[in-house]
Amino acid sequence: MAEMTATPYTDIIQAAILGALIYYIGVIAMVHFEAVNMGLTRSSDELKVSFKNVLLRAPYIIPFVVLVIFLFSGSSPANSAVYGLITMLIIWALIPSNRITLKKVIEGVSYAAKMGTVIISALAGASIIVTVINQTGLALSLGSIIVQLSSGQLWLALILIMIATIALGAGIPTTAAYVITATVSAAALTSYGLELVTAHLFIFYFAILADITPPVGVTSFAAANVANSPPMKTAFLSVKYAFAGFIVPYIFVYHPALLMSSEHGLFEIILTFISAVLSVIALASVLMGVMFTKLSVVQRIVLLILALMSISTSQVLTYSSILLIIGFILMNYLVMRKNSIEQSNPKELRNTR
Repeated sequence: MAEMTATPYTDIIQAAILGALIYYIGVIAMVHFEAVNMGLTRSSDELKVSFKNVLLRAPYIIPFVVLVIFLFSGSSPANSAVYGLITMLIIWALIPSNRITLKKVIEGVSYAAKMGTVIISALAGASIIVTVINQTGLALSLGSIIVQLSSGQLWLALILIMIATIALGAGIPTTAAYVITATVSAAALTSYGLELVTAHLFIFYFAILADITPPVGVTSFAAANVANSPPMKTAFLSVKYAFAGFIVPYIFVYHPALLMSSEHGLFEIILTFISAVLSVIALASVLMGVMFTKLSVVQRIVLLILALMSISTSQVLTYSSILLIIGFILMNYLVMRKNSIEQSNPKELRNTR
């Protein structure tokens, strides 16, 4: 993306970081509400990781910190990766429990070569497809088709490009899917006035999600094989749990402050992030039908409306919906507390009545 948009790599990271956080918050919310729905309690003490074990493995985060520091200091991604690798080798040499050996080096080089071959072959195939698309004029025609079908409506163009990206990305690696789709449809988005990075980031999100989306969700099918579960059911559950990934691109298209560009102030960025987080959490609760307690159909409909209002372009609707969602969460929490007290002390409550 940095090469295709001629944008510094650090700017790409900055633009993508809040959206990534919102996505992971959505996944965590789905898992949490699923646990509440199933009545799961906290794990036993023997399954918990001790603070001592965390400290022993803390040095392994240093290479990542070094990588980020060099990236934001102006080094190229390749040089920053080399500095991070050198740091990792030093840590491996210093920590006795996981000291590097010749056997580990050979295994690591072998694994990297195998993975590199897969990536190179995927990119080579993608470059062939891109060349064919450009030579045949499909890139221009598909973009114009999307513009014509959308009839000047940005939201419809976004949906069409989402479908095209998922379809073109079916069964191929993310990078190849992104390169192919960006070649044929990025121009259609920029024609609506979107920034180039915004258009490419929108396409990149759905190139990633193509791996889990049925009917050709290869990553979901691989997970199904590991979990020994039905492949298609696993694919649909993957889409359900990753629903935030399908929403975040639309949020940052209509709320560019989420990309943390210099055009937007800190207050606007924070407000947009909070409203998006609350919206994702509320939608996760609606999908699972539970928050702190089970939600009725009416409550789910009300929460769905509030979640959609919180990411609207109207500031009045955004402010009011944020307050209403927070109030809804507090009320549901108080109901849960009341129910738990009644279940723990039923006799005392009968006597007081």
